[in-house]
Amino acid sequence: MSARAEATAREIAAAANAGRVTIRDRAAREAWPYREIPCAGHPKRIYPVASLPIDIQRALGSGAPRQDFSPGRRTDARARSPGERGSQAGPRTDEPAPALPPSQEPFKAPSTTIETPLEARAAEDAQALRWERLPEKRRARAEAKLASVDAAIAIAEREGLRMPAACDRVTVGNSRWSSATLLAAWRAVRDLPRHRRAMALADRWEGRSRFADCDPEAWQSFKADYLRAEAPTLAMCGRTLRRLAAANGWTVPASDAALRRRLEREVSLEAITLARRGPEALKRMRPAQIRDREALAAMEIVCADGHRFDVLVLWPDGRPGRPVLVAWQDVRSGKILGWRIGREETAEAYRLSLADLLWKHGAPDHVIVDNGRGIASKALTGGSGAFRGKDRPGDPVGLLTALVGPGNIHWTIPYSGQSKPIERAFRDMASDIARDTRLAGAYTGKDTVSKPHNYGSRAVPLEEFRTIVADGIEQHNARRGRRGAGMQGRSCDEVFEATSAGREPKMLAPHQLARWLLAAEGMVARASDGAVTVHGTRYWCEGLAAELAGKPKERRRVVVRYDPEDLARPVQVEMPDGRVVGRAEPQGAVAYLDAEAAKRSKRAAARALRARREELDAHRATGGVELVELPAGAAPALPQAPAAEVPQLHVVGDKAAGYLEPDPELSASDAWLLETYDQSVAVGGGGD
Repeated sequence: MSARAEATAREIAAAANAGRVTIRDRAAREAWPYREIPCAGHPKRIYPVASLPIDIQRALGSGAPRQDFSPGRRTDARARSPGERGSQAGPRTDEPAPALPPSQEPFKAPSTTIETPLEARAAEDAQALRWERLPEKRRARAEAKLASVDAAIAIAEREGLRMPAACDRVTVGNSRWSSATLLAAWRAVRDLPRHRRAMALADRWEGRSRFADCDPEAWQSFKADYLRAEAPTLAMCGRTLRRLAAANGWTVPASDAALRRRLEREVSLEAITLARRGPEALKRMRPAQIRDREALAAMEIVCADGHRFDVLVLWPDGRPGRPVLVAWQDVRSGKILGWRIGREETAEAYRLSLADLLWKHGAPDHVIVDNGRGIASKALTGGSGAFRGKDRPGDPVGLLTALVGPGNIHWTIPYSGQSKPIERAFRDMASDIARDTRLAGAYTGKDTVSKPHNYGSRAVPLEEFRTIVADGIEQHNARRGRRGAGMQGRSCDEVFEATSAGREPKMLAPHQLARWLLAAEGMVARASDGAVTVHGTRYWCEGLAAELAGKPKERRRVVVRYDPEDLARPVQVEMPDGRVVGRAEPQGAVAYLDAEAAKRSKRAAARALRARREELDAHRATGGVELVELPAGAAPALPQAPAAEVPQLHVVGDKAAGYLEPDPELSASDAWLLETYDQSVAVGGGGD
């Protein structure tokens, strides 16, 4: 036989005495090169012989016919003559055929060819997943069928029968399965491993596969109507569909149940929930993430948020309103560590409440906050990559960023109780504090539907409300019987004390803590003297003039820390990187005729002038060495400027004398003006 250049998988299998599936699996595993040619059903792969393994090339080159390991097998019925088929049409006998073991039955059931081991693994996983989803009744049926097949195999091996005869023997007295059913089942599982045989014998009934006729356009119209945020009922959508069908000549199901069955089959429950109830409802279909808090220590992680009470409070200006509580909580114990009451959730409330925490318990390691306008302000979290605002060159580093570092501020979304346990504490406060007996008549309800019948009958004073909130938070921290993770029936205070043992608190120095009591605002100092202006009040000191006056704009950017409740106090001026420039005093306007203020200003200016002169004298000192005079010589001639024209003055009086004769009345007026100015200077202290 002449050497061939190409061969198909069938030809290779015949030459190598192997199965076609075996050859295809080996070709995929060893990545044999091939080309495809069009063929009926699917392309046929042609393999170049020169690129095949040596053993395959030798088999193809020898041209030896495939050996038959089944000498006693029956001839296929399609290859027999009609007479032979007729002679074999009688009843089968159970005579043994010793030359043919059961494992070498020649007939092979058609099977799907798996091209790669990865695809084979995926098919096995899919089959196992389908088996797990079957009800117990259908799995028991498959296992019972496999038990009958195993019984037929045992009979065939014990008595040397062919499998058809063995299947006939098993079905005697057993009407559950016929011999043909068991024989087909054996052919389907004989090449599979033991653990996959029952899976392969499970029936593949998938339920209802046909539905009532419905035009595609009508079905799309029904789905668009049903999958709306307004969540119309199925009956309403069915009535609308039937009206449209009558107008357009569509064919639609007659019952709403048919529409429901088809909708549930085609559209997942998650998609229906998202369309009709929104993303929050879809999120609730997934279990909440469980976070382990038992490995934490006290003050390792704190979280903060704001809560608006459903209580009317009378503010100092006489206007009623619902107050906002800004609080900080220890994540490990759930204890409220610091809080403030305000009209809104502002950066000032967060700053002052955190100052309370730092004063009592020290600095935390990590902070969890959301991107609210108050906590995400640049004064607190500037430079930490917050969700709000843009980072610009020269922006101040926030107080919280400088305290714990930008990498230790963790951002969450609002109203996320899974990441901020303080949301759970607010739920208790909304009930225990807002409904306190001392606030009777001031409770407003959580919404307009929940208003009590005595709504608006009373507004509690602010100081009284603060006292009630302080008592409620103290009771919240001290209440025992907590059942959360790691609480073991203890109170928040007890858990905080237990987890604080052995941990050194990070207490701040007094000058560091003072920064938290001051508000911060970035601005550009005035170029002439370095002064800064906060809310209309000008602040200045000599250090600002020395450090900032005359500098470019980018070098005059500063951060001013001030007390928003008392602008008459001095302010602290810092560079954006935190370096302190100086402590500036307010330079507010004084009374117009305040002589003492004028004298103080003049004395300060004189001291500054004297200090600058002494500084210049020190720099100009020559150490006793006299300056050498310039050598004598002819000075270079300088160009003469043309003489300027002198305007002629027209005066009243004696021109020859060259002076003006004073008018007696004008002289008296000038004397009065000078006397008045002298008196004003004497009172005001100078006109500078």
